[in-house]
Amino acid sequence: MINSDRMHNKLMFWSPIVAVCLLLIAYVFESAPKLDFDSTSYIFSYATRPPIYPTFVWLFRGFGKHQLEIVMWVQCVFSLLSLLYISRWLHKHLLISGLSILFILLLTVSLIFIYYQTLQTICSEAIAFPVFIVTFSLLVECFYTFNIKKLILLVIFTNILILTRAQFYYFYFLFMLLVAWYGWKKIPIKKIFLTLLIMILSITATAIINRSYHLLKHGHFADVPFIGTQLIVQALFLSNTDAAQFFENSTEKNLFLSLIKQLEELKLTKNSSMLAMKPAQGFHATYAYYTAVYPSILQANDSILGEIATYQKEAIALNISKVLYWHAIKENSLFYFWKLISFFGDISIFLFFFIAFFTSSIRIFIPRNGNTSFYSIYIWLSLLTILVNTAFVAIFEPLLPSYSFYSYFLIFCLGGLLGKTLLTAKYT
Repeated sequence: MINSDRMHNKLMFWSPIVAVCLLLIAYVFESAPKLDFDSTSYIFSYATRPPIYPTFVWLFRGFGKHQLEIVMWVQCVFSLLSLLYISRWLHKHLLISGLSILFILLLTVSLIFIYYQTLQTICSEAIAFPVFIVTFSLLVECFYTFNIKKLILLVIFTNILILTRAQFYYFYFLFMLLVAWYGWKKIPIKKIFLTLLIMILSITATAIINRSYHLLKHGHFADVPFIGTQLIVQALFLSNTDAAQFFENSTEKNLFLSLIKQLEELKLTKNSSMLAMKPAQGFHATYAYYTAVYPSILQANDSILGEIATYQKEAIALNISKVLYWHAIKENSLFYFWKLISFFGDISIFLFFFIAFFTSSIRIFIPRNGNTSFYSIYIWLSLLTILVNTAFVAIFEPLLPSYSFYSYFLIFCLGGLLGKTLLTAKYT
């Protein structure tokens, strides 16, 4: 009788989840591989792309004209496995009901897989998303308790994630927090040292793999050349020709003048567009304009820097950026802060999020000598990851959905956890 009840409960739990997966398979059957703006750079292994996804696409070259179809189906399999994995994980560790998990999956499938078409699009998000799901769950487990096997899996999946999308370099910051957390929880020093050793070795190995790939493919033992070319966009947008006086290098000065004059002629800077940097509404209008013209600024920059070799262009753009940011720290900092707020949609939502994060931080750090609940750690890490991801992306890019898929998923899971709490709460 007991076994029969268990079988019935498992059937009731898994049947809707499997149905969602079958629905997703049916959707992919009716779909064709889709190429977007970035697809070409992955298919042809541009220097600006980390190694895993271009290599992933390359592995299926033997299928000829069906190559991209096979890539799409493998992406689908990865996503399905991650959904099944996280369904079991949420139910096991957070005791979220099958109904709540079903809603989480439906939101994930409808928004990320169907609306944004990540499964059929030839782009790194298709495999980064399932890898992120596994990586984040391992991170939570490592914060909850020290486990050497889980820790090794965490660093492996994290570095796979970083070698897929450079966006996830912020996980190294979470690594540092994990070490500090072990110290705060008075984990034995030998275990903390072992944690540090594993992390340092994994980071070193990942850097070597990444740079070796670029050496073999592009002739440079270096990371992806994207920092300078992206950082310079905001710096130029907020600058004007007067900033030329700050340059000591004549080559960089002349290139800056060429860049800024062209942008001003095209009205692609704040000053040339007649926008004023004022509090509240002024910031909102400035950021809205910046988001709209961001691609045009990149294109205009490339028209001047395009003839320079990729890695040399990256170095020059980074040097120009350093000068511009250093001599306009306040203006760039204020604009960055407003970008961060805008990623949340509105300042009221940002403040709500900040209050939730602050209170969850108090909740997990107060019981230093006791056991912190799995729920508290999960909520805090979810909020922290959303914040750190947003803060990191805001340094380089305006608001783009492809950088926020991972935050969307964490928000869906937090919603499911909140629903569980409300349904099980006792009211007096």
